[in-house]
Amino acid sequence: MYTIVIIDDEEWIREGILSKVKKSGFPFTKIGEAANAEQGLKIITEMVPDIVVCDIRMEDMDGLELIRIVHQRFPHIKTIVISGYTEFQYATKALKLKVTDYLLKPIDKYALYQAFTKCMEAIEQEKQVRDKIEQLELVGSSTEVKNKIEKILQNEGSNPQAIFSNYNERASFQSIALYMDPQIHLEEKYIVDHLLNQSLFLQLNHNLVCYSRKPNEFMILICMPTPQQVNEYEQYITNFIERIQEDLLHKGIYQYTFGISGFHQSIHTCIFAAIFCMKHRVLLDDNQVIRYADTLEFRNVFKLPTQIKSFLKHHIETQNMKSITSILNDIHTEIGALKISLRCIQNLYNHLLMIATEDFDLELEDDINHYARDVYGFSSSREMLDVIMELYMKIINITRGRSGYSMNQSILKVKEYIDDHYAEDIKLEDLAVLQHYNPSYLSLMFKEVLNINFQDYLLQVRMNHAKKLLLSHQYKVKDIAPMIGFKNPHYFSAVFKKTEGFTPKDFVRDNEHD
Repeated sequence: MYTIVIIDDEEWIREGILSKVKKSGFPFTKIGEAANAEQGLKIITEMVPDIVVCDIRMEDMDGLELIRIVHQRFPHIKTIVISGYTEFQYATKALKLKVTDYLLKPIDKYALYQAFTKCMEAIEQEKQVRDKIEQLELVGSSTEVKNKIEKILQNEGSNPQAIFSNYNERASFQSIALYMDPQIHLEEKYIVDHLLNQSLFLQLNHNLVCYSRKPNEFMILICMPTPQQVNEYEQYITNFIERIQEDLLHKGIYQYTFGISGFHQSIHTCIFAAIFCMKHRVLLDDNQVIRYADTLEFRNVFKLPTQIKSFLKHHIETQNMKSITSILNDIHTEIGALKISLRCIQNLYNHLLMIATEDFDLELEDDINHYARDVYGFSSSREMLDVIMELYMKIINITRGRSGYSMNQSILKVKEYIDDHYAEDIKLEDLAVLQHYNPSYLSLMFKEVLNINFQDYLLQVRMNHAKKLLLSHQYKVKDIAPMIGFKNPHYFSAVFKKTEGFTPKDFVRDNEHD
């Protein structure tokens, strides 16, 4: 919707423009008119319109001078100049004043409509820029928003009116808690900015605020003014979340979880409900949007049997990692079948951490402090148990007192196998079967001993052999690819360039010069 002021001292021209404006179909909600520059400036000051149409020559003040004053006071106003044929010399001056368009009398309605279109396009472009700046300003005040929310939660005098302009006594709130994997290293401003870019109907500080609750956690709080708008808001919020998901996927971000509360009249309730839902991410491995209804299927029925605790301690003492792996795998299967609650899995995690350290006189405090204390930091129960497995492995290595001799032997065998069979289709899962280990555990062991990932080491061996074959000048690139485990020569060349920084042919040429 737009507003416009028309200024011309010739009544018949002014009336003609007014008539064209009213018949144009453009969304003008308010139209002002003036017979001279002085009156026009007064109306412009009162209305602050979006567009001003002004004659270039008037008795009391030159139209260009009026435009100069308007642009100085109201830079956002778009101006259209109208002039007679004999005054075309004013066009250059008008353009220097950055008028949007310059029309000649008599006014052609299509030229006028085109000028309106130019003005409206410019207004919308500037609006997008202003919105962007407002978003960035809000991001900059994320801490301030968070502090206001915390004051409300702690009943320290702040109120929702200080946050939402559309708040009233009948208003209710919905909260969306967003958790992003800690391995996603993006700045807080970047994340919040992209969340807000998807808001559309939801306007900053009107019915939506967004802030960083803690590293990798973001809170979106929405204010609904009346209960009658529940259905309308629910649809908007569903679309809002879908747009955020599309935006995250477009940027290659896959590890995230939304926890969504229902509508509540209490900010406390909706924020805590959203966080509660978000924390269930560890129980819903593939569910990235979690609502309260999704949490009702879990039961508080699981308790780690006493004998399991004894078995785990015994296997740590006897350095039997294979049996520990078997027990943890059985636990994973059982908790999946029982669908235990968040509280139960949190207790299980704490219990397994305690078993790992309570009866062993080891200096592991620094290591333990690096482990997450809240299970929702894990993407799944499998990941949680793999971390426990890694901790148990560290304890066994320390208790051996020989830098993990047995583990080293197993990994050296895997390494030797890769060195001898690099041209074959080698998979971690197959080697795990040969060594009688769980694949996840074998992967952890490999990184622990050799300080390099399994796949990275396999690629390193293959690339080293590729370079030797290239420098021998006996084979073409297409022949070398299958000799080092690549079925597709083009894929081999692409991987070679990515890892080595140049193509196989460039590598040969550069080394010939050396």
